Amino acid sequence: MGIPARKFGGLVLTLAVNTAAMALGLLLAMLCVKHSLERSDTVMLVAVYFILLKLALIVALALLFSCFTTPLLAILFTVGLYIAGLYVQELRNLPIEVMSPGMSAFTKWLSYLLPNFENFNVMAMAAHGRAVPGALILQNTLYTMVYCAIVLTAAAAVFSRRNLK
Repeated sequence: MGIPARKFGGLVLTLAVNTAAMALGLLLAMLCVKHSLERSDTVMLVAVYFILLKLALIVALALLFSCFTTPLLAILFTVGLYIAGLYVQELRNLPIEVMSPGMSAFTKWLSYLLPNFENFNVMAMAAHGRAVPGALILQNTLYTMVYCAIVLTAAAAVFSRRNLK
């Protein structure tokens, strides 16, 4: 296991512990307000899980950028990709009529290359107590695992070529 993968594991574990503590605080606050927890409240836990998946993607991207650039640029690149990843669906829905065929193909290709953070947004479902489909949970989990594996493989390749002397 490479150094970026070990760092990723440690960072995600730290985030998981912090996220679990915050989820516990959320459940306690809900218990204090409503005096009972209902089955529909489990949707909040799915939303928290999706937040953890988004954080794992962000950590993987930050590790990739930290392998070949300065800390400030790594932060800027990661934040930029996060913001772009929030608007992937809009990028896919751009009107093709106003773009050249080359630009249309580029934006379509770019929309599949960028991480799609909008997939993890189930806040409206959680707020209204609607169940999140199990297929979406599985899809987002697999998406995160595959995307992180690809990004960490690239980070390991970049890191192995660095001259640390």
